[in-house]
Amino acid sequence: MSSGAAGGDPSFSPSTGFRYDGLFRVVDHWRADGKDGFRIWRFRLVSLDNVDRPPAREETGTAPRIPAVIQRLVRSSALALEVKRLYEYRCQICDIRLETPAGPYAEAVYVRPLGRPHNGPDSFNNILCLCPNHNVLFDAGGIWIGEYLEVFDTATGRQVGTVRMAAEHGIAWGHLAYRASLLT
Repeated sequence: MSSGAAGGDPSFSPSTGFRYDGLFRVVDHWRADGKDGFRIWRFRLVSLDNVDRPPAREETGTAPRIPAVIQRLVRSSALALEVKRLYEYRCQICDIRLETPAGPYAEAVYVRPLGRPHNGPDSFNNILCLCPNHNVLFDAGGIWIGEYLEVFDTATGRQVGTVRMAAEHGIAWGHLAYRASLLT
């Protein structure tokens, strides 16, 4: 719909009231700078009455979508947040704190994974606060944590650090032993 009151092109805008042009499909969108310098969104619309096929996926760059049903574990975000706050969003291995426009960022990592076949508990003594790099290294088996909270490089077997622990927080040894057993 368009309104003549908006001051549009008279060939497209009636002098009074609104004009209905039918239904449209959004086939592309992009961000641009408006006349006043503000960021705006632009859309390419194609009438649903149009007999042309929508642009091929290669043209729009969008990935195909398929419906799916997913089951996921519902973990306690309150526990994860409590651990992150305890360490002030600093990685327990490298002490890095990532700052984003939305605020500090860290990841709550389960030592013994929650899902099958691990069935780890969603508990305070099973969560570490890590940066994304150490999270990936830990989850992928690139590093492991020893009995005295030493961090070892899996490839070389050398100690590469130590996990910082707050007095109010402890990791259950059984979870560390379980995680280490996954590497053998």
